[in-house]
Amino acid sequence: MLRKYQEWEEREINRIIDERMADPAPGIPIEDIMRETPARGE
Repeated sequence: MLRKYQEWEEREINRIIDERMADPAPGIPIEDIMRETPARGE
């Protein structure tokens, strides 16, 4: 179960990164997303 969650989380992170790369408009810096993601997972 944990592994499934980790795979899903990885896909979500990649999707967010792809969106940020496609649209580098002012918004939440990617560093903030990367810091926030493990915090949400705990």
